Amino acid sequence: MNQVLAERLERILLLYSDPTEPVSSVILMHRAAFECEVTAISLPQLLQVVTVGPQWDWNGIRIDPARTAVVNRLTSLELRMTDGAPQSPFERTQLSIWLHDELRRFKYASSLPSINAPIGGFGSLFDQWLDLPTHVAELRVPMHQSPGNTAPLEGDVYIVNPWP
Repeated sequence: MNQVLAERLERILLLYSDPTEPVSSVILMHRAAFECEVTAISLPQLLQVVTVGPQWDWNGIRIDPARTAVVNRLTSLELRMTDGAPQSPFERTQLSIWLHDELRRFKYASSLPSINAPIGGFGSLFDQWLDLPTHVAELRVPMHQSPGNTAPLEGDVYIVNPWP
């Protein structure tokens, strides 16, 4: 992780639905590569274990939003209630709105939830490459081309399809 970002942060908070999802699995497998603490919290843990206040508390770990960057990989808000019945669409919408407002308190959040998607409209790495440099000075991201840019691609080319 870029030194400039790491100097300002004490923690990276990964919120995930599925630990095998590509971005989540890379972060989980390479925690030591980051220059600050990495804390991974699943959706059930977020809803049942985390105490939310001015600072979050998770199993005795204090998470200060002012010194924490969030990587939101909550690809689904589906969660079975204790009685086994699935959440209603209304409950999922309420959760999404609450989570959006809560994540806005953090130093950085990679993908703020929206009413339509828990990962918002910016869940792909490409979207995050477009977003991060505006928030983190001197952060280097891979070469990429903005949507709608019709200039021919040069060099090694990788296609990112945000829909899968």
